[in-house]
This record gives sequence, C-alpha cells and structure tokens, in this order.
Amino acid sequence: LAGTHQHNMWAAFPPEKYAQKYPDIYPVIKGARYIPKEARDQAWNPCLTTPQLLDAAEESVTAYYQARPDHLWYSFAFQDSHAVCECPACLAAYAASPHKDNDPRVARAKALSDLYWTFMNALAARIEPKLPGKKIEGLAYSVTRFVPPFKLHPNVVVFTNFHIAELDADGILKPAPDGLTPLDRWLDVCSAYGNHDWYHGNGYLLPRIYSGYWARYLRHLKSKVPFTYQHAELYWNWKLDGPKAWILARLWWNPDLDPRALLAQFCADMFGPAAEPMNGYFTALEDLWIRLDNVEGPERKLFAWKTQFRASEKAREEI
Repeated sequence: LAGTHQHNMWAAFPPEKYAQKYPDIYPVIKGARYIPKEARDQAWNPCLTTPQLLDAAEESVTAYYQARPDHLWYSFAFQDSHAVCECPACLAAYAASPHKDNDPRVARAKALSDLYWTFMNALAARIEPKLPGKKIEGLAYSVTRFVPPFKLHPNVVVFTNFHIAELDADGILKPAPDGLTPLDRWLDVCSAYGNHDWYHGNGYLLPRIYSGYWARYLRHLKSKVPFTYQHAELYWNWKLDGPKAWILARLWWNPDLDPRALLAQFCADMFGPAAEPMNGYFTALEDLWIRLDNVEGPERKLFAWKTQFRASEKAREEI
C-alpha cells in the first residue's frame, strides 16, 4: 500500500494548517506571496529555500504515517505546473547555480530541480531516526525532472515520467558516450525507482499500442534493479485498449514474456474464429503507431489534433 505518487503539495502543505504557522513555505510569484485557495489549484509550488519547509514537511509526513502506518511512502511530488518561487532567496539560488542553458527557463528549472532533490534528501535524513524505514516519494516531472548530481537518500523513492510510447524518439534506452542511458542515470542515483506512463487511448486519433516498447523497457529495468514501481495512466478507448492493458499487466509481472505471443493468446481467447485477422489488426496498429510517432514523427500528443493528423503518403495508405 502507498499513497499517491502524483502532485501532492496541497495535501502535504494545506494552507488551513500551515499558512499562519509557516507562511514562508508558500511561494512568492510576481512579487506577492501566493497562498492557494483550493486543492485543484496547480499554479504554485512551495519555496524550497526557506527552513520552514523542512519543519512543515516533517509535521506532515509524521501525521500521515501515524494515520497510515502500513503505507510504503508519502508523496512530496511537485504540482502539475512550471510555477516556481521567486522570493529573493530562491532567485539568488537560481542565479548561483552552475547550470546553464540557451533557454533561461531550462537553466532555472535545472537549478530548482537540484534544490528540490536536496530538500528531499534533507527531509529523508531528518525523519529517518523518528520514522525508520518510512519512505518519501518525489516525482521527476516538469521542473523537477533533471537527475541531481548527487546520490539520493535510500528512503527517497523516485518516480520518473518517461513516455514509453516515445521510447526511441526520446532515446530513453539510448546510451550516451559514457555508456549510460537516460533511464540508467536515474537508477544510478536512487535506491527505489518507479515510472508513471501516460498510457491513454482516449484523446488520440490513432490507437496507441506499444507493447513491444514496454517489453524492452521492462527488460532493461530487470537487468539493472530487483524491483520497480510502475503506474500506467489509462483513459480508455474501450474497443481498442483491452489487449494492450492485459498484455501490460502480464509484462509487469514477467518482462521476459513475448508481447506478440501474448497478443495471439488474447485474440484466440477473445475472438475465436476471428482470432487470426484480429491479431493482424492489432499488430498492424502497433507497427503503425511506432512508425508514425517514433520514426516519421511528429510525436503525437493528447488532444493535439493539428499534429495527430499529419502523416506521410505511405502512412495514410496504411491508415
């Protein structure tokens, strides 16, 4: 059992509990202190330079484990936005960062990412004597997606947001000159690892089937670590996503299974005398997605119809 691994700053730092006691944990945005008024507000993230944040976080995680002592971790995942604190201390920390980039927003995000993972390490070390064995979770997403230049505390669980659908396009398993893949870089700094994949079907023009990519990704993980946490976020297209969901569940338990053999089994069990043409149908859809999204491009995005309709003449014929 575990709590969420997703955007959790409202639950971790509810204003009704902390706005008066620890006001500095809420960010300065456009020159003013920003205190969110509702849980669905994602347009903020806490100030990472104030000492008050560790005090509030310790109180929050302690109360959580007192209420749910059987849970595996508590999430301090950033909100689903690029909002960052602009108080003088944070601005000074961004400016002092060694990270440089042609895009100043990326340079700031890298600096903030280091601050975030430093905070996670400090919190894990602080609560370890009081909550032995209890873990905290951080989401490597948006402004916190950059691998820190230091090892993470053993009690920090990292969830990345690698898009398995873009395994080749994003080079998730492509080694750099030093031999490390983007996935390996996270595995090198953390002791507990998971990934959140956008496995959506609804909201796309073409069915997003990429079971073969999942098998490659999971086999790589199996060769590196004894276990991982995996989460697939599904908004179903029910007529088309049944096979891929069932195959993924099987691969999570045994990455060495052959996804094409699993598809054949699914079609035989589900479609009877139509098994062969349905197997060919779903196989063609997977091949089409891989070619359109990873080989030819552009990368298809959720509800981004302008790019989803772009396809080569050959692809249009196959569609």
